[in-house]
Amino acid sequence: MSLDIDKILHLDGSKDRKFIRRSPSVIKLKGSEVLEFLQRISTNDLLDLTVDTHRTTILTNEKGRIIDIVSVLRSGDEILLIGSEGTGTVLKGWLERFIIMEDIQVSDCTADFVIFSIFGFAVNPLTPGDEKNRSDSAHLVVDKTIEGSHLRYFKPDLWRGTLAYLFLYPEKEKREIPEPSLIVSGSHYLAAASQGDYELFRIESGIPAIGHEITPEFNPLEIGLQPFISFTKGCYIGQEVIARLETYKKVQKRMVGVIIGPHDPHDSYLGKLYVKGELVGYTTSFCYSPSLKSVIALGFIQAGVFAPGADLHRSGKPPLSVKFSKFPFH
Repeated sequence: MSLDIDKILHLDGSKDRKFIRRSPSVIKLKGSEVLEFLQRISTNDLLDLTVDTHRTTILTNEKGRIIDIVSVLRSGDEILLIGSEGTGTVLKGWLERFIIMEDIQVSDCTADFVIFSIFGFAVNPLTPGDEKNRSDSAHLVVDKTIEGSHLRYFKPDLWRGTLAYLFLYPEKEKREIPEPSLIVSGSHYLAAASQGDYELFRIESGIPAIGHEITPEFNPLEIGLQPFISFTKGCYIGQEVIARLETYKKVQKRMVGVIIGPHDPHDSYLGKLYVKGELVGYTTSFCYSPSLKSVIALGFIQAGVFAPGADLHRSGKPPLSVKFSKFPFH
């Protein structure tokens, strides 16, 4: 059986849309004190999160370094945290570490869902009427039953305004979506994307990823995650460090986009970045962009260093001229 995406999304006529299975971690929290608990252990203000909406927050350690970035979905009497791929055990353990006497139950329910993304040119993630008179329409979590299939979907904030949506589909119903090739949009099948397609989309859009830009090595301000931090709500884990960095403008490095040029896309471009012979940063992710006809990368540069050119040095290789780009790459 196929699932007609046209009955869910407002799609334009472009064929440049792709479908890919994803494996983010899903943690379920239930109990009367969940929002208050998340409020005191994460960066964003969550107390006014309403039913059927989502908000992004960041879990940081005592030094203000990132554990993970999560979407908080409120639905009925439960909260779902959608984290990065492979972080379920870490997230569950981190949350349980700070539960003392609260009425909260935590479970890793990643295996309970088939999760996929559609990214490309989509007009609106909501069907008619969903967004009407909703000031928070950009943060809606939409529950739909289409042809007997139940879907929950939303547009993650972390994807920096790109046209992409994340769908959660109950594992017990996955027979309704057996293969990507059976996801249709009107008279056209959605193209099944490869991991390389998704990585190109991610890097071109400037989306940080676990193990690359999302690591305990970085704090949220270095990645440009200020929209997901409340500087007025009061204490949370790591709050003193992050507030001090922001107040005194002490952020030492920032994530940037780097255009390396039309070089061999099969080579490796992870390495240190120099300006006039001085080490100023390094790259963390890279890919070849067909639209730019260049190798592009995400990396971290010392704050204030945005020179029009730089040299990327790799051991045993000649330096390569690079330039910086805003997100999305252009």
